[in-house]
Amino acid sequence: LEATPPQETGEIGGDVGKTRLCCVFVSVIVVVYPVMADRLSPQDLIYGTFRKPAAPLTIGHDKLVSRLHTALDAYITPKSLGRLWVGIEIVLDRREGLVLQPDITFIVDGRESIVSDRVWGPPDMVVEVTSPLTHSGQLEERVAWFSLYGVREYWLVQPQHKDVAILELAHGGVRRRTLFDDITPLRSPLLPDFDRCLGELLM
Repeated sequence: LEATPPQETGEIGGDVGKTRLCCVFVSVIVVVYPVMADRLSPQDLIYGTFRKPAAPLTIGHDKLVSRLHTALDAYITPKSLGRLWVGIEIVLDRREGLVLQPDITFIVDGRESIVSDRVWGPPDMVVEVTSPLTHSGQLEERVAWFSLYGVREYWLVQPQHKDVAILELAHGGVRRRTLFDDITPLRSPLLPDFDRCLGELLM
């Protein structure tokens, strides 16, 4: 694959030609990304540009993610509701170069075919644990992307505030937001009988 000098882009006729060239370039980035990702710390690919999420400052971030995964799996697997993944990349839009990497991903039974080396398309639910450096603007941006591409639920775990916001998503926005304190069982339309609370997982 040969690099194209910037001045040569003008030789492609019209704006349509330029748009096609851009799409091809972004597609190449997404194809190369899996190889590069093995050598880099976790990060997202936002419309062709790498962006590293805010680093978790709390020592227990990874432990909390692990405990959440274990608790969710203990509920989901016996009921054959679907499967969970930790830290897997989600390709929401291959052409536009939009790849996100939440902490936990859930896909309901019967939709596992969209998963190979990563998730190709919207999962049913994602879980993200915030850090003190996480900016509200970044969260709103991520929620909008997940909603726009068809993710049904977004769980925002905020250990510093000892609460969990469960967002029911639809049509690029939030249809319903439910805030759970650390002593209330975390339940949602996808997991209506889940009986674990955040406080148990933070101990």
